[in-house]
Amino acid sequence: MAIKRIGTVVNTIGIKGDLKVVSHTDSIDKRFKKGNTILIDNSEFIIENYNNKGNIIVVHLKGMNDINEVSILKGKEIYQDVILEKGYFFLDDVNGFDVVSVNDNKIFGKISDYREINDMIYFVVGKYLLPYLKEIYVDKIDFQERRIYITDLAKGIFE
Repeated sequence: MAIKRIGTVVNTIGIKGDLKVVSHTDSIDKRFKKGNTILIDNSEFIIENYNNKGNIIVVHLKGMNDINEVSILKGKEIYQDVILEKGYFFLDDVNGFDVVSVNDNKIFGKISDYREINDMIYFVVGKYLLPYLKEIYVDKIDFQERRIYITDLAKGIFE
């Protein structure tokens, strides 16, 4: 188990204590499920309910029924103690990985971050954005070698 960032509170919604959250996980329904415990500023909160609207999630915390109670959470990161299932990873786990051509082992740079734009995930590699589309642009991820192998099609992004 590990404490991982799963989202960011970006705003409040309405006057009844709802939070607008940007997700940093591909397991939204699992991480923000009713009854789950989350950490914000080292304080524990229980999720009363949530509404998944793609990359944006509306979250209501148990016992927080007023905008004045939740407005102090704006801009705060949301964490959770999580166990990943086999084959899953956190997007920030690949920071520092080399981006390498699967066919000729040419290195195009290192992943420094990721961006979520219009419900798509992009890895930041220098001044370039590499779409995280398995088999189209990303051939495989090797966690032992700390490398992301890209397809020939993806090589065009770096030209």
